Amino acid sequence: MDRQERSLLRCAVAIVACLTLAPAAGAVRASAVPALSGDAAGLRLVGQVNRSYATTPAVRIEVAGGGFTGRFTSVMRNGVVVAQQAIVDEGVPERTLLVRREHQGTFVHDPDRDCWTFIPKSDPQALTDIGKPLLSGPGRVSRPRIAATTIALTITWEGQAMRAVIDKRTMHLRRFEATGYVARFTNLSKRPALPTSQPRC
Repeated sequence: MDRQERSLLRCAVAIVACLTLAPAAGAVRASAVPALSGDAAGLRLVGQVNRSYATTPAVRIEVAGGGFTGRFTSVMRNGVVVAQQAIVDEGVPERTLLVRREHQGTFVHDPDRDCWTFIPKSDPQALTDIGKPLLSGPGRVSRPRIAATTIALTITWEGQAMRAVIDKRTMHLRRFEATGYVARFTNLSKRPALPTSQPRC
């Protein structure tokens, strides 16, 4: 993976990793995520969204933009991400695969290698959502904007404004938009099997 491809992957991982902003109620302790700020109604909405995923086994997130296409799968238990996989398309048939499980670090399988390489937490490619609700992380939320079938919530993180579009009936995420990028969410009915990240390099 060259420098440009790593930069694109870093952008996509950042979008997925910072997909909004507040601790889930009940299943997740408040100390499990950084402190958040912003509009009170917006913070309550994030809590509602996180609670809506309490029985969802997994969520697929397809990210596109800036010449990048990636598919993230977040495996969940009680509304908390316990494992994650990312597939980065770099042209047919090549692709980069990243996997992280609960109590483990991130491992990457590059298309030009036949083994898996460990990625430290400090690496921008590292998957960082394990142990968090779907919407978690530092940032500032705005006041929600309610439409006929959706609710829009703008989140600002490190100077980047992102907009979550939430289904008004289910309180599940439909999509997440940032400058030049769109992430679309699909709930999965079954927990998917992730690669074993073996053999190790």
